[in-house]
Amino acid sequence: MAHFAAWYVAEDYDNIRKIMDDGEKLPPTFAQWQKTTRSQIAEAAKLGLTINPIILNSQEFVAFCQEKKIPRGSKAAVERGAAKDAS
Repeated sequence: MAHFAAWYVAEDYDNIRKIMDDGEKLPPTFAQWQKTTRSQIAEAAKLGLTINPIILNSQEFVAFCQEKKIPRGSKAAVERGAAKDAS
């Protein structure tokens, strides 16, 4: 079973935090987010899980959520990553 992690780029991170319904749960800086996420992916690897990072663009994410009529939150980010990986 594939596991996905939404992966953000530094230039888009602040915008992602603003547009996501639960963006306040993300670390305040890209550097903090990146460090935390890399650590979580490493921990998953120790358990034998492979996490596929999928770059999440804020504009594509908003369009995806509008199309699916779903809230713009963390669960939608994972769903978008899975949809992007399948295409």
